[in-house]
Amino acid sequence: QQLVFGRKIRGSPDGAGDLHRRLENIILDLRSEYLGKSDGYRLAIKSRLYELALLLLREVPARQVLPGELERQRSRNEILERVLSFVNERYPEEITLDDAAAAANLSRFYFSRFFRAQTGQSFHGYLCRLRVSRAEELLAGTEDTVTDIAYRCGFESLKTFNRVFRTYAGTSPSGFRAGDGRGSRRGPVAEMPYSGAS
Repeated sequence: QQLVFGRKIRGSPDGAGDLHRRLENIILDLRSEYLGKSDGYRLAIKSRLYELALLLLREVPARQVLPGELERQRSRNEILERVLSFVNERYPEEITLDDAAAAANLSRFYFSRFFRAQTGQSFHGYLCRLRVSRAEELLAGTEDTVTDIAYRCGFESLKTFNRVFRTYAGTSPSGFRAGDGRGSRRGPVAEMPYSGAS
């Protein structure tokens, strides 16, 4: 059963995955607006928060929480928070699935299932998205070279960076920068054929 914030998601399993991706897209936009602090960013943040609240209200109806379920969900949230904190601190470095599983104190196999169940995507999918999001901020807010940004965001080669960035942002890093940070994003991608942390 797919859960978000302790609530049961309405619809099919595919719909649940889509909801996870929509929620994550809003959260990433909130983070980008807050870090970028462009003109009108407070209004943009408020607008996205209203969108988040409406999405939760319509797509995640309230349900009765069974005894013990709240505690189990709290435990899962704590594990996920620990992993995400680990990744947010270490994303410029090489991070393997085994590294993340160790941070969660779970086996590699169980961690993969756990992470997908909690986020709606694979661990490597999340890591790619995080690195691309950070790269977008650097492309829009600095004059660093594309190569420097690629390495700063954890990619081991410019070729890999260009491929992953285009998959997530819908344009090349140079194209994103030329458009003043307004790439032709095709929407969130839950998973892509990208093995390893480079």
